[in-house]
Amino acid sequence: MKARREGEVAPAVRRIIDGVEASLDAIVARSVERTWAQVPAYAASPDEGLRAELTAHVDAVFRAALTSLSESRSPQRADFPVTWKYAANRVRQGVTLSDFLKAYRIGQVTLWEGLLEAAQDDPGAREAALTLATHVMQVIEVGSTVAAEAFLHAQQHQIAESDRVRRDLLEDLLAGRELVSGPKLAMLRSAGLEPATGVSLASAAPVRPLQDQWSLRDAASAVREALGAGDHGPRSSARTRSSRSSRRAPAVRRKAWRTRSSG
Repeated sequence: MKARREGEVAPAVRRIIDGVEASLDAIVARSVERTWAQVPAYAASPDEGLRAELTAHVDAVFRAALTSLSESRSPQRADFPVTWKYAANRVRQGVTLSDFLKAYRIGQVTLWEGLLEAAQDDPGAREAALTLATHVMQVIEVGSTVAAEAFLHAQQHQIAESDRVRRDLLEDLLAGRELVSGPKLAMLRSAGLEPATGVSLASAAPVRPLQDQWSLRDAASAVREALGAGDHGPRSSARTRSSRSSRRAPAVRRKAWRTRSSG
């Protein structure tokens, strides 16, 4: 028997790879359909381009897995460069990390089924297919790690950008600048604030130095709780504030910060 050179796959494995590549479009479509049915966040996303993006991402991951298999090597992080782009898009499209990873696992299970189907009429290939399970598990491990890191990086970037827009919006409002269409105006509208909306403004100052971990978000929460907004959201909060006498604001302000800074 002729020995195989390093990096050369067995003929039976080569036949499996060829069979999967021949039906790759159908396997990718099956994975996308399963994701749509089993991960509600994908079907619920308002982004009309999500399905096409998911199809492209699944296709890229499957081809990366087959490439590493063809080269008889373990999958590497560099095999999944497009995952970073698609992870950023999923954050924007409202898909959570758990849903993103679940969709990834669905894809790998579907790929494994495709490998088995490609070997079903070939006794030698069926036996060889069992040796591919380890490779598929490695693809899941490496690929999901890259996916999680990419998603968290994109999520942190989105949070930082949202905080920047919030700070810029506050500066514009205090300076009396007119807002044009864009993220700042969208943020106002998401809070139920339109040009004709009536609100009362509450300002606050700490009665003692705050701990380092306190942020503007904590301060806003303290004032909101002291004003009795509770968990009713920004619109109810605005109505609650506007219905109370502005003469109570100094007392409420002092109460809010004493309560939160002492805890």
